Amino acid sequence: MALQVEMLGAGLATLRLVRASTNSGAGNCLGQEDRPGPPHQYLILDFDPGTGYEWNAWEGCCETAGHYYAITPSLKRSDDYQMLLALPGQQYWVETQNDTEPGQPTWDPVEPPVEEIPKPQP
Repeated sequence: MALQVEMLGAGLATLRLVRASTNSGAGNCLGQEDRPGPPHQYLILDFDPGTGYEWNAWEGCCETAGHYYAITPSLKRSDDYQMLLALPGQQYWVETQNDTEPGQPTWDPVEPPVEEIPKPQP
């Protein structure tokens, strides 16, 4: 996405991974939050508004021209924190199989999750 934005002449674009967070404010949703164990826990997103889970380690975004853009869902926000607030779903502390950090090729959350955490408010 970043390369396509640059090819269109919109300026320099950077891939940003917007993650679940317990902290409000710009710049606080770009790193993986964890709670050392045992067992080790990670804060991740759940994009299933129903009773199941659709785990997501992050929402991949493109930062360019002073804004963050996501494709699915189609969103434009001023920063990573505003993007997190606009994303559908909830945040949960989870344990993962083999203590694998979310987003790695073999990561797999253990169900049920440990605890739901509301998105941070300003």
